[in-house]
Amino acid sequence: MRQPMGNPLLLQTGVLVAIAFVGGCAVLGESPVPATRTLMQVEEFKILTLGTQRIVDYDARIGNHYFLLESSGFAEVIQCAPSGRCENRFFVALPDSEARPTGIAADGDGLLALLFVRKNGGTVVVIDEAGIRREEYAVSGVHSSPTPLKTIGFSGSNPVILTGTNSVMDVRTGQPVGFATPPADFATGLIAVGNEILLVDGVGSRFSLARLGGGTWHQLVAPEIQGQSRRPPSSPNVEIAIANAVGCETGFFVRVMPFAYHTGVPILRFDMTGRLLERIRCPLPPRQSRNERPFSPRFTAVDCGTGVIYLVDPFSSIVRGYALSG
Repeated sequence: MRQPMGNPLLLQTGVLVAIAFVGGCAVLGESPVPATRTLMQVEEFKILTLGTQRIVDYDARIGNHYFLLESSGFAEVIQCAPSGRCENRFFVALPDSEARPTGIAADGDGLLALLFVRKNGGTVVVIDEAGIRREEYAVSGVHSSPTPLKTIGFSGSNPVILTGTNSVMDVRTGQPVGFATPPADFATGLIAVGNEILLVDGVGSRFSLARLGGGTWHQLVAPEIQGQSRRPPSSPNVEIAIANAVGCETGFFVRVMPFAYHTGVPILRFDMTGRLLERIRCPLPPRQSRNERPFSPRFTAVDCGTGVIYLVDPFSSIVRGYALSG
């Protein structure tokens, strides 16, 4: 057996873990670490934005893409097919002059939930795919810190949001449906999969199943997480380790920061117990010149039905899809 390479890593749980390489297979502690797999890009298209519009959130369900755009005085929703045809787009009036759109979630059955936040609260608007308002709810204590992690989703058929105290609230009833203890200090997002809700701590690289009695945080372990040097959470310039988190019934995916353009975007797949299942890379096309702006993903979604994971660059409005199988 070869000697471990690199320094041991001390996790937040207090467990000492070393990365070693045995017969070409990476081993983290006593658990084998999967080799990195490179995905094939199968889709690419560009969203047509108007003037000062910008993409503020994104979701994908059953072969459809849903983009939430912010513009002066209104929001716009764009629905696109996998081929990139974006024939369904409609404007949504802001609840009031201080509200701004921050989140979108699709339930897979034709309903969309839009989150608007303001200084003292927020509003969730439920619409159908024709843009017709079905429901509207005033919500308080919404999570309004700037983070690309999701703060709205559907638990079953019920829209849920992440509050500023890192608890999850049923929008229709106004009642909490779960939380993690102790609350995370930074950049927490939610993943709603079926009737299960997970919370992800983007700085601490932890996850928790949200429970009414309080879920327990579990450390996510992978070379891409513990093998990177980052500023401590106490630093004034804290660094996010997990930029996005999305899920399917069989597990969840996290996009890890930082990354090098020439090696591709790193994404990790875990099961619902937090066990590392896959380490994958989404390759990016070579830049044509030094002056060309590189593709910079901010949003991630996975279409569990088609088995494609998507990266969205809101600055160029380009969407790239990668097949998880094959």
